[in-house]
Amino acid sequence: MGLERLLVSNVLMTASIDVDDVAGSLNFNALEDVVGALSVSGSDSLTSFSANALRSISGDVFLSSMDTIDSLRFPSLVSIGGTLDVTLEFLDELEFASLVDVDRVLIENNIRLTRLVFSSLAQVGSGDVGDTFTLRNSASALAAGDTFRVLMPATPAIVDGTIVITDNRRITAEAALAVAAKLDNSASGFAAPTVTNNRP
Repeated sequence: MGLERLLVSNVLMTASIDVDDVAGSLNFNALEDVVGALSVSGSDSLTSFSANALRSISGDVFLSSMDTIDSLRFPSLVSIGGTLDVTLEFLDELEFASLVDVDRVLIENNIRLTRLVFSSLAQVGSGDVGDTFTLRNSASALAAGDTFRVLMPATPAIVDGTIVITDNRRITAEAALAVAAKLDNSASGFAAPTVTNNRP
């Protein structure tokens, strides 16, 4: 039997956080900075997760296997020093409205995703090899008539690496191209974005 409730209060900074097999609620609302990584996975009975004051994570963010979570919002998170890797099969909404810079984005296999928000994104990547911004196989389980929406910044984010937007459902090819247009990797010398097999 896993942990049933975890409340972290009056903590402004911590080293890496690795949470596995939590049921009930996970509340990091007082936490502002993580020096290291944040990993939440294998928590199939987690009913709520919040980190409303979190501003920066110096390492990777790995979110997976939280089957009862349908919405995740990080309203204050500005910077992720490593990879943002999200694979949540039952997630409807994922919001990083304040995120300005991140080293790498992997949003893959979120088959029920209807809304993805990166409205403040300005910089992705540090020149490492590999796909730097990947949006793949999202919204594939949505019903006909449902739409997958991606909110990007008004000014294109600078991407130092490759961009892949492929195999997403409930998003038109035009909408997928519009997302790619908000990601600019032309100055870094990488190939043009790969935008394929996106269909309504």
